[in-house]
Amino acid sequence: MHKRYPQIMRFQIQQQAASPPPAHVAASPFEPLFGQPDLSQEVLANTNFPLTFIEPLTADTRYLMGHNLEDDPALSETLSFAQRYHQPVSSAPFRGENTSQVYALFLAFYDRNAAPNAQNLYIASIIVNIASLLPNANFMNEGAQAQIISEHNIVLDERTATENTGLGTDLLPALKDTRTINRFGQSFKLNITQKVSLQDLNPGLLLAILFCSAGGYALLLAFLRQRVRSASQHAQLYEKLKKNVSNWSCAFICVPRNYVIS
Repeated sequence: MHKRYPQIMRFQIQQQAASPPPAHVAASPFEPLFGQPDLSQEVLANTNFPLTFIEPLTADTRYLMGHNLEDDPALSETLSFAQRYHQPVSSAPFRGENTSQVYALFLAFYDRNAAPNAQNLYIASIIVNIASLLPNANFMNEGAQAQIISEHNIVLDERTATENTGLGTDLLPALKDTRTINRFGQSFKLNITQKVSLQDLNPGLLLAILFCSAGGYALLLAFLRQRVRSASQHAQLYEKLKKNVSNWSCAFICVPRNYVIS
């Protein structure tokens, strides 16, 4: 999974346990469904929702075994949302063990082989390195910049390619686009900016666009002239009819009452 998704730093599972685990119950100790060999009852005695599985389990992550992530202020609210809605929920960005910017994605689920209750509740989570979400700047075009912004408008990470030194970069407007990424409980904005130089423009394509625009403009002018001419003709015809109706009305009024048309 790490080879395919290098931004995932760690995968871990929490399991609901007794609160607190009874010290006198030795015949049926807490046995995590997803557990690793070095998880002991003494470690679990201090928490009721411990981490029972961590991958990769190394010297740097072994100390997390048995810890309750709900005790972490940066994760407690997100964990409560995950337990309430049973949908993927992401935490706010925070500093990881190596001081890099990371965030956690949680999903609560029940054991499918048992009735849903508090004793078979699990929470799977992954720790994602934010700096690995964007591609390396070497793969970007000259003058390009990409930013990942949180839902609170905080720039989490950015990549800037080499400066575009072509002619006209100060004259031509930069191309900008913003996309909202809101999938699986993760809400980010992706801003992409691309500076354009004259060398980036295609002369043939520009001429084709120019000719098409000129042709469209000429057709529009011809259409407007036709509409103006038609409107003028309708106005003249209306005035002529209005004048004829006025003349007929005057002639009818001027005819004597005893005049009979035979």
